[in-house]
Parts: sequence; C-alpha cells; structure tokens
Amino acid sequence: MKAELVEWTKAILLLSILCFFGPIEIKELAFGVPISLQSLIILTIPFLVQKKFGLLIIIIYILLGCIGLPVFADYSFGWSKLIGPTAGFIFAFPIAAYLLGYIDEFHLSQKSRRFSGLFLRITFLIILGHLILLLIGMPVLSYFHGSEIILPIIRDLIPGLLIKSLLGGFFVSVFKVVLPNYFGKTGVNEMVK
Repeated sequence: MKAELVEWTKAILLLSILCFFGPIEIKELAFGVPISLQSLIILTIPFLVQKKFGLLIIIIYILLGCIGLPVFADYSFGWSKLIGPTAGFIFAFPIAAYLLGYIDEFHLSQKSRRFSGLFLRITFLIILGHLILLLIGMPVLSYFHGSEIILPIIRDLIPGLLIKSLLGGFFVSVFKVVLPNYFGKTGVNEMVK
C-alpha cells in the first residue's frame, strides 16, 4: 500500500513539474517548431515511475493542454494543437514515454548501480526517445510545410536534443543513485515498505 502511495505521489509531482516547467521555450525554430523543456521532462518521467504511471502522466498532460491549461510549449494550449503542425510530436509523447518505460522496466533492469553506467544507459535511451519523437513528429510537420523543411529543422534541433538528453541522463542518474529506495528501480515490489 505504501509503495502505491509513493508511486501516486511521484506521479502527481512529475505531472506538476511537466505542467509548470515543460512550456518554457528555449528557442523557436522556423515553421513554429519550439525547443522547450517538454521533451526533456517527458522523456525522463519513464525512468522515475512505473510505465503505467508514466503513460498516465503524459495523457493527463495532453488532456490538460487540450482543455485550455497553458501547458504546451511557450504556454500554448487548445485542441488545435492536436491538428496543427506540431501534432505529431504531441501524439508521439505517450508512445515514446511508454516505450522507454517498457525498455527500462523489462529489458535493461538496473544492471549497473554505478553512476557512470546508469548515466550512459539512460542518456542513450533518452536520445532514442528523441528519435521516436522526430520519426513521428516530422512527417506531420512536413505535411503542413513541405518536405524541404525536414533536414534544416532536424539540423537545428540536434544540438538541443543532445543537450537535453545529457541533462536528462544526469538528473535521472542522480535521483537513482541518491534516492535508490524511491527512484532506483520503479517496480512496486522493490520499493521500501
């Protein structure tokens, strides 16, 4: 029972962090593609909670933005975000988060407790998550603006995505090393009772 309460508490805290800090826009590229903290936070969530909670957080986040809370990049909101140029990225959020949570829980289960091993593994997975976002988001964006924009936008996005992946890998690794009872392995049976 206590483990479930811990998971719910972490989920509410992470949803709050996503809603408050995710919209912060670092830079806007051509064609309305923002570089914000959204993907950094979304792609770290699967390593801090069980995959079902991670998926729930992302779905609630999208619904909150759709009903009018300014939680999307640059504090935007509305159903129009689900049919506009960046819709593919928004639809990719839960897919990427769930896949990373699945990989973390079932295939790469805490083989390394050392910070360096965790950091490299998690950073690699966050890069993979960014690639998933690009693979789903870019076709929708090119539908609205033409295929000639794909390479210039990807070129402009890569440095930010790499920096965000390194930051995400660092923060998650620190949480898992400093607070292993709460963030070590996110399975309920392995948490402190």
